[in-house]
Amino acid sequence: MPKPLTKLSTQLTHGQVSYSLWGTALTPGQTVVMTDTGQRQCGVCGKATHRLMDGSCPRCFMTSPWHSPCIIRPELCEGHLGKGRDPIWEAQHHHQPHVAYLAVSGGIKVGVTRFTQVPTRWIDQGATEACVLAVFPNRYLAGVMECLLKTILSDRTSWQKMLKGVPVNESLAGHYQAVWEWLDDTWKPYQHPFNATSLLYPVIEFPHKIQSLKLNGEGDQITGKLMGIKGQYLILDGGRVFNVRRYAGVVCDGHFGGI
Repeated sequence: MPKPLTKLSTQLTHGQVSYSLWGTALTPGQTVVMTDTGQRQCGVCGKATHRLMDGSCPRCFMTSPWHSPCIIRPELCEGHLGKGRDPIWEAQHHHQPHVAYLAVSGGIKVGVTRFTQVPTRWIDQGATEACVLAVFPNRYLAGVMECLLKTILSDRTSWQKMLKGVPVNESLAGHYQAVWEWLDDTWKPYQHPFNATSLLYPVIEFPHKIQSLKLNGEGDQITGKLMGIKGQYLILDGGRVFNVRRYAGVVCDGHFGGI
């Protein structure tokens, strides 16, 4: 039965990441077949739609708190003020403990996520190592710190380097120390002790040259041998990669064959 693509489900066990899609475990060596049916389904309201915007129909994209501007720019969050597209949702999701973090994902980057999303957020970005910098009572304060740190660090994942498994010859501990030497003392009450988390991904072969795969309409198909999974990407033979999260809501016929 055709199903809409969703974000890959993940689990971390003793530092090893495992993945599943549609309730099926993904393992390198499997054969992947996914065919675009041409149908689209909103990830928020669940209704059929002719157009997807970040996995949602245009109406939900413009009105749902899941697509509020502060999702991308946490420093704009007003949840702690009792405001937002849905104040109740904001209180449940953004007026909650958040962290600013450092992650090694094709390079060292800074980011923000809800405390309960650690380490899921790091896994989604394909980080091989990460640490919490600071813990805040809400999303807004974490976003303000991130804005400051973006003047000295990147806030973006270098996705091609991440997928190629390019080693990052920089010390996470060194960056943590440098950040806290650079920040002024007003941030000290939020400081979290350095504690690095290492993450291993199920990859049997990293690509040397990357070709991104797309599903843009009925009949488009992705097929091949699964060489690994990292972040929200399926890595197939021949250096081909597919960003599952990017195509959330695209309804596919699909299956994963035995090794």
